[in-house]
Amino acid sequence: MNKFFRFCAKVAFNVSIYLNGKEFMLNECFDEIREAIISGENINNYVNLKPENPVGIFDALHYAERYGEHLRSVICQKQENGYYAIVSFYGFKSCLLIKLTDNLKVCPVAAINGFFCDWENRKEYDMLNFIVGLIE
Repeated sequence: MNKFFRFCAKVAFNVSIYLNGKEFMLNECFDEIREAIISGENINNYVNLKPENPVGIFDALHYAERYGEHLRSVICQKQENGYYAIVSFYGFKSCLLIKLTDNLKVCPVAAINGFFCDWENRKEYDMLNFIVGLIE
């Protein structure tokens, strides 16, 4: 489980780099998650399995009809002083919550942003394009 958690944290970290830029993720407030990804030490302090679906809104919007049942996603969200990622690999049935930091010292590009991969159709979307696709 340790290797899987490290992998998921690394995916979340890389997506945050994509969404916010390298300089954002090089901030010292992300030092602890970087160390946990590299060493595996204390990774359980940063990654939690979430059997319930915290992004259930997408189910209500029937995302599977447009993007398929096996959509992969990483949604990054600022909440108070924390910055978190919700990682799902097969739709929004279950997910992992990754705490990237609980002491955010820099501002992300957006309070909530995401990256979605419809691997069955070989297409990728940022949050805005994903939502536009839901309402088309």
